[in-house]
Amino acid sequence: MLKILVVTDASGFDELHRLLFENEGCEVVTLPEECKNYVDVLYVAYAERPDLIVTQSRFRRMDGYELCWRLKFDPLIGLTPIVTHVHPRDAEDFRRLVKHIIQMPAHPRDITKFVEGVLNP
Repeated sequence: MLKILVVTDASGFDELHRLLFENEGCEVVTLPEECKNYVDVLYVAYAERPDLIVTQSRFRRMDGYELCWRLKFDPLIGLTPIVTHVHPRDAEDFRRLVKHIIQMPAHPRDITKFVEGVLNP
């Protein structure tokens, strides 16, 4: 069973992705409420060892670009594929950092197809 870590500070984003990916037979891990920064996210990623990380580009408490940078260049997590939902104004910056971006808004069916393509190239 594939494990997907969903990194967000928006509960609707969490729930949407939990439903989408669990419907596809994946195990979905979300962040505990107390996660507030990059270090917390890395600890969860270390503990869970996900097959894929899905995140957003904008957070209330941290910088999404820096989060992706830290994940990508971390020696333990860096090879894990990252899918980032980006605001249209952020797309160009994120394209330089992460390989897989989904521009918001995205239809749920398009999200699952995109993630399936990332996991099964």
